[in-house]
Amino acid sequence: MSSKLYRDARSLLKGDDVRCLDSSETWLASQASGPRLLANLQRESHLVGMGTFGSPRYFKDFLHTWSHRNESGADDSDRQACFCQVCSEHERWGTKIPPEVLPDQLIRYLVGPTLLREVIGQILGRSAKANFDSGMLTVDDAFSRMKSKWKPDLLRDCDRLGRGGTVFATFSNLRPAPGTAQDVVEAIAHPVVTASSTRDQFLFEFTYFSARVEDHRIPTIADAGWFPMFEPAPESPPDPGDHHTCFGWTRPIGKQAPQPELVHQNESLKVVHRAPRFIGWLKP
Repeated sequence: MSSKLYRDARSLLKGDDVRCLDSSETWLASQASGPRLLANLQRESHLVGMGTFGSPRYFKDFLHTWSHRNESGADDSDRQACFCQVCSEHERWGTKIPPEVLPDQLIRYLVGPTLLREVIGQILGRSAKANFDSGMLTVDDAFSRMKSKWKPDLLRDCDRLGRGGTVFATFSNLRPAPGTAQDVVEAIAHPVVTASSTRDQFLFEFTYFSARVEDHRIPTIADAGWFPMFEPAPESPPDPGDHHTCFGWTRPIGKQAPQPELVHQNESLKVVHRAPRFIGWLKP
């Protein structure tokens, strides 16, 4: 069933805009991941921009912009790129999270070794990075050495928590915690679960204070982009008395419990107050 926000935003469209949206939704449903992406689009209830919960103006703008660009797409690849571009222009337009419910610390899970080798170079030096690349410095030893050498100021401003201007994060909560690295990526529906192979891939985490990053928001379909494993947040206004309404919740792959999630403005790794923690190897 579609959300009230979607229905209200759609009702603001007139004439050819409605035809354009119908046509674009028909195209989206025809794509490999399209049915789930379309369902997520129509269930979205938190894309409110600078407004408050229930305000449809900004979602109407999203639907209008996407559908008209989609109409001008040359082929499926071009149309998919249009969808992703419109999403990137509307990142962090979700409902603001009440400051009083923010956890003290956030967790950012990452898959190695690409980012880790850059961090090793900044913290342990270029020779350690070369040894890591050659296999002389093992993954376990790299994490162990960084634990005793960690100084965030050694990191460059260009070393970031993630790509782009927005990142997803989670945090510890009262629900059953995932166990192994594979459990974690399945619980948070990490994009790596869609990879054809995870050979030589491992999971690690950065922990940082939520106060060190800005613009905490409930995730929306715009933040997820072309990722069908995303789960739109419940259709409820954030209520500090009910923390479940104040965050997004993952759609786990398998039997794991949903985990809380939020998005915030990307920031330098200098906000990370302790060394990254190794979680484990992923199933190949």
